[in-house]
Amino acid sequence: MKRICGVLLTLALLLTLVPMPSVIPPVAAAEKETVLIAGSDFQVAAHNTSRIEQVLATMEMHGITKADGAFFCGDYTLNSVDENQGQSSYGLGTLKRLFTPIVGSNMTFVQGNHDPEDTVGLSKAGNNDPASGKYGAYVIHEDQYLQYNWDYSLGVVQKTAANLKKYLDEKVKIGWNKPIFILSHVGLHWGNRTIKEGSAIHGKLLVDVLNEAGAKGLNIIFLYGHDHSGGYADFMGGSAIYLKKGDKMEVCTGEKKGHQPCAIKFTYMNAGYIGYYSTSEEACDATVTMSVFRIKGNEVIITRYDGNVNLAKNQYGIHNLKSAGIWHPDYSQKGYHAEPDTRVYASSRKVTATADVAVDPPMPGQVTKPTTTTTTTATVGSGVAVNKTTGTKAPTATNAIPSSGDTTAGSGTDTTAATQTVSSSADPSQTQGSTPVSGAVQDTQTESEEETPDVIVGAEEEGLSGPVLALIGAGGVLVVFAIGVGIFLLLRKKKQSP
Repeated sequence: MKRICGVLLTLALLLTLVPMPSVIPPVAAAEKETVLIAGSDFQVAAHNTSRIEQVLATMEMHGITKADGAFFCGDYTLNSVDENQGQSSYGLGTLKRLFTPIVGSNMTFVQGNHDPEDTVGLSKAGNNDPASGKYGAYVIHEDQYLQYNWDYSLGVVQKTAANLKKYLDEKVKIGWNKPIFILSHVGLHWGNRTIKEGSAIHGKLLVDVLNEAGAKGLNIIFLYGHDHSGGYADFMGGSAIYLKKGDKMEVCTGEKKGHQPCAIKFTYMNAGYIGYYSTSEEACDATVTMSVFRIKGNEVIITRYDGNVNLAKNQYGIHNLKSAGIWHPDYSQKGYHAEPDTRVYASSRKVTATADVAVDPPMPGQVTKPTTTTTTTATVGSGVAVNKTTGTKAPTATNAIPSSGDTTAGSGTDTTAATQTVSSSADPSQTQGSTPVSGAVQDTQTESEEETPDVIVGAEEEGLSGPVLALIGAGGVLVVFAIGVGIFLLLRKKKQSP
């Protein structure tokens, strides 16, 4: 009897000495995404923001309610630079008020050809890298890369190219491994606008600098605006233009009609036109869009959004990064039309220093359709009223986004289709389009997802916290001890019974 009790007591003591995990050791959390929003050419009457709010409502539907920064690539008013009278400063201020609740104060503003150099709120030229170090940002104002080809333009662009090279060379020297955004109002490609105005006539100077840096391992994304009117860029894809690393782009050779194909070693895209896109061709993509960049390390996922949502047609506001270019008869008749680029790139693309591949559009939550909107009138600046549209909760959708990919529209016609929009446009005459998508729902969730906090991974992911495990360990010791005492009492009673 004494031997049995001794064994039981020894076992209980041993169990009390076994270390039980009171807290699961934390594992380093994965790097959080840095989210950026981009757009250009906020040129609408009275600086009405309803078109932008349509796109923001789509983003909110996809879980994008907060971002870490925003880029705007110039032209903040319809007024020309000579008739401006402070309208660019007013339009820029309107954008600041609209985007501050989303991105805080981290906004970068580029000068466009409508904007005087003293426009209040413009960012400084050159290095605009954020303190976070999550990405690089470099501003090229219109005064440093001119819309028109003046006699002094070559010297100005040569200096701009030298300054850009100095910035990029320093990034190569320190082994920079995050994306770099080069922000300009005027683009780099040769086209109809080059012949008419001299726009981008010296673009090759900048292309050569960017290609050199890209070849040395920098992940560069060039964002521009400007070409949203007159059908100038219809041959490139209209309102949605995107070229990936390795694609060939026509660049000017120094004469207005001279051009040659050049393989680029950086990402080239328009930021998205948040005012309007005008064209004489119905088949051309003329949609108001904005671009979103999700950054993790040197990896960027790029998606273009519009304000067109029609669940019955499986349209969720996910827009092509690049639409098919088309012939523009106005320029063909004049004998200088550019060959259309019929490539189509769907959203989204994952971009690194060495790769650019198609991926599914980021879907942070269940795709939902706003069922109601609340419209209020807020007075902005000098008293001009603008509409403020607020998206609300929505029912569950019956379709989700499928895998995206690349297609080539050989016929030169765009694949976008007309849709109903979340809310009415300020100008119903503007053509709207959205890429149809289809698929099957995976989750059931009706509320917007908020940022997920860092979590401790390990046993707690299975539903057991550290304190619970500690209690289980202590409880086990007590159970064993109680069993031992019970056996001891039973044996003693048995021994004492007649």
